[in-house]
Amino acid sequence: MPSIQMISAAGITAMDTSGNPTTLGQTSQGEGSHLGSITLDSAADFQEVALEDTAGRPDYFEDSEAQTLSGETTIDGTTYSAGTNVEAEYRITLQDSGGNNYFAWAVEVEDGDGTGYENVVGLTFEGGSVPPRGEELEVVANTDLFNLPGDNTRELKYSDGVPCFTAGTQILTPGGPRPVEDLAPGDLVVTRDAGPQPIRWAGRVEVDAARLRNDPALRPVRIAAHAFGPGRPARDLRLSQQHRLLVAGPWVPLYFGHDQVLCAAVHMVNGRTVRLDRAERRVVYHHFLCDAHQVVYADGLEAESFLPGDVGLNGVPVAARDELLRLFPELSAAPEVPAFEAARPILRWHEAALLA
Repeated sequence: MPSIQMISAAGITAMDTSGNPTTLGQTSQGEGSHLGSITLDSAADFQEVALEDTAGRPDYFEDSEAQTLSGETTIDGTTYSAGTNVEAEYRITLQDSGGNNYFAWAVEVEDGDGTGYENVVGLTFEGGSVPPRGEELEVVANTDLFNLPGDNTRELKYSDGVPCFTAGTQILTPGGPRPVEDLAPGDLVVTRDAGPQPIRWAGRVEVDAARLRNDPALRPVRIAAHAFGPGRPARDLRLSQQHRLLVAGPWVPLYFGHDQVLCAAVHMVNGRTVRLDRAERRVVYHHFLCDAHQVVYADGLEAESFLPGDVGLNGVPVAARDELLRLFPELSAAPEVPAFEAARPILRWHEAALLA
């Protein structure tokens, strides 16, 4: 079940091309040409909207009628029933005072009045790059997705979510393994490439059993003890599906031209030693950020530290995101200039399939 992370219209101040207050859509929602600027309110947080997607490319949010709300959903005080159609209506390019560009997609929900898809309820952001809050952002370009090449199939990949360790994972530090939930900014962790490195930020997300049932993409991947060799991992290890592991072996340079690559845990599921954990229980995810993207040791298995600018900051709460941006102002850079370089090349799902 896919989902999108969006800031709802109530958290956005929109001005038209003449500088007058306007809405995100309703009268001219087709391409967003009526918009002159928008401002994200300082307290605006992301809302997760869960979807059913029967499109030919179900991994993507599209300008089509193939996506519907998976359950009753309330947005800005209006409740929409399960099965309500949702579309990506237009794409706008926003520019801040420093000349950085951000790309926002309008989320449109059928309003039920029989006149079509007229209720633009919020914006989601391409590439995980979120504009600064409280700053007026100029709309410098706009596009009607229907008119783009691809016969109305212009698309945005659903958020992958923030990759995380589960509580209890033992992270190697200079003093020995420590539970990930005990680590805090300033603590040192052992990295494969740079030795002991300090943690600059640590985050925590709790997912209850009901949410796991409703959103299977949040279920962890369980890697059996010794799945990749003695002590790798030393015991059963659970990670979020998008958390990447270091992969090496004689076939890696043959396929990819690199000695080592990073591969999402979900792409390594084989139904035996690596499988989805379908237990109905609460999961607490943790992650941490270093001064650079690192490969660390989790229960003896090489795994990544947090990589901002990849999945972006959409998946963390406002307070945590603001803390990250205070520590690392460069995270607000344009998406085509990533703030952090990945520690190793990252495999896409079809590339990972070669390793299977």
